[in-house]
Amino acid sequence: MRSPPSLLTNATDAALQSAIEGWGIARLLSYQVSPAIEAGKFETVLTDYEEKPMSIHLVYPEGRHAAAKVRAFIDFATERLRETPAVRQYA
Repeated sequence: MRSPPSLLTNATDAALQSAIEGWGIARLLSYQVSPAIEAGKFETVLTDYEEKPMSIHLVYPEGRHAAAKVRAFIDFATERLRETPAVRQYA
């Protein structure tokens, strides 16, 4: 019989901090935990059960109808994603 979880949250920061403080394990995305892993505060376990990496797509209407602010966001997001080691490894 399984015991109920001692902490249940849908907040990434709360799950990460709880795992760092020893409350148990957390299932999070690589880009969410990469700074903590790099700092030596967090480690990956159960790697045999990891999901396959998923692609990231930024979808927007292209052409003369695309707003300048949409294009600016796409450029910003693309650059930031490419700079993120946890995301870049799958590019």
